[in-house]
Amino acid sequence: MLLNFDFNGKVGDKLINKYTLKDNKGKEYPIDIEIYHIKLDKLQSKKYTKSVKEEILKYLKIMILEDEEELIKISRGDDILKDVIREMIHYDAMDIPYGYRDVDEEHEWMMNSIRDRHKEELKEELKKGVKKGAQTEKINNARNLLNLGVQPEIILKATGLTNKQLNKLKTNQANINV
Repeated sequence: MLLNFDFNGKVGDKLINKYTLKDNKGKEYPIDIEIYHIKLDKLQSKKYTKSVKEEILKYLKIMILEDEEELIKISRGDDILKDVIREMIHYDAMDIPYGYRDVDEEHEWMMNSIRDRHKEELKEELKKGVKKGAQTEKINNARNLLNLGVQPEIILKATGLTNKQLNKLKTNQANINV
């Protein structure tokens, strides 16, 4: 399948124009190739969009919408579309001087920006992991102190756990010891 997106071209009179390869006698070639010429300037007209599935229209509209709120609005209920739009907004926020880099420079810039974004996501995940690990350590320490017969008030002060957390731990500990 080949897709061609057109903003104001002269090819085709519908929103989505489908073409197949034919020989000079009009017979289709026996290969499975379909060419779709999509006229994005027709997206605003109900005349051209009434027979197109809403899901397809949403994916096409992200190519012409410029308002961030409109983009977010059409992505509601579609996690994949939300991810695509989030990436679009992310890259749109960057100051990219179009046309000033060759292909290698563009590729390097893109890879660096992806790495930077993933570094930030990894930092957030690491923070969550450290926090979870600290909580697990508190619970393990409290469990050990309970096993040693230390008073609950001292355990609470030493670990920073709440009464509710310590009581739950005591209940679970009692079930394990039975």
